[in-house]
Amino acid sequence: MWQDLLVAVVVALAAVWTVWRVILPAGLRARPPGRGAPTGAGFGGGGQGGGRFGQQTRRHTPGLPGLRTAPPPGHRRRNPGNLAAARERVLLAVIINHPELFDELGESLGMLPFPDRELEELRQAVIGLLAERRENDSGLDAASLCRHLSSAGYDTIVRSLLSESTYVHAGFARPDASSLDAKRGWWPTWHHLHHRQVMADLREAEAALARDNSEANFARVVALQQEVIRSGMGMTDDEDLDDA
Repeated sequence: MWQDLLVAVVVALAAVWTVWRVILPAGLRARPPGRGAPTGAGFGGGGQGGGRFGQQTRRHTPGLPGLRTAPPPGHRRRNPGNLAAARERVLLAVIINHPELFDELGESLGMLPFPDRELEELRQAVIGLLAERRENDSGLDAASLCRHLSSAGYDTIVRSLLSESTYVHAGFARPDASSLDAKRGWWPTWHHLHHRQVMADLREAEAALARDNSEANFARVVALQQEVIRSGMGMTDDEDLDDA
């Protein structure tokens, strides 16, 4: 109940922010003519100090984070593009090594296209094979699935995918991991990728709204703002993948 209320409040605030930032012309947000900021020592205008009550104005220095927001010593920032590709590989490795989870995870995998062309083709091939066998009530085990993928021309990428380069980041994707551990590890990884995709969709929708202030475009922005909140609530604070 409280989560629904929180989503409603945040969406309302986000809608107001969208109207202010995207819809309202820049001229309406500008200061009216003749109403410039007060000047003088007390207001940071012509006074010697330049800041409030004559104090020196504090300016942000790019590249120097504050003490509370600075990363801990020794922290290595990951490349977002490499991290996204690693997550995509992990999702596929889990499904290939544990095809028995397809009934639970297949629909979510199907709604998450991969930017990488080879991984996207493999994703579609895996979904197609497992969905076909499910309709025929004849499931595939991991070995049979790998044979089908190899015969379809995916032998190289599958061997690269099902290797230590993937497992070092996600032990739950290993073939000897339990189905329960594989599923528990799969969901946080999927949530991160889904949130990234929804954020990209929201930026695209906001750009479309700025070009065409239509009711349909505004409704799409609001709907995506709600989805961003929901997808963010599904993410965990901890890292979903291990460092190599």
